[in-house]
Amino acid sequence: VAATAVQPEPVWPKEEGSSVATASAAIPAADVAVLVDASLSMRNHRYEDVRQAVVAFAAALAGKQTLHLRVFGDVAGAPLEGPADKISGKVADHLPAAPIFHNTDLGAAIHKAME
Repeated sequence: VAATAVQPEPVWPKEEGSSVATASAAIPAADVAVLVDASLSMRNHRYEDVRQAVVAFAAALAGKQTLHLRVFGDVAGAPLEGPADKISGKVADHLPAAPIFHNTDLGAAIHKAME
């Protein structure tokens, strides 16, 4: 019995100058719920980085996705929702610039997101 080891080609192409493979694929229509903790506990957990990541994520969604964005803390705020390509430009204004709530109620946020 003989065996030959063959190095497989990467499944996803690597970006030039990067050792990390990236994937891109057609994403089917989907509902995407994003919950952002805007409680004071996030003050020392890089809230601004989270905020910027959510803005970038929303901008990357295509028109086939429906985005449901909800900010929460003591309560779950009113959602920003609709076709991603129509509302992605409103995400930055919907998110508070800094944490504003005193406590975190993740259960309430999940409950509201599932309504």
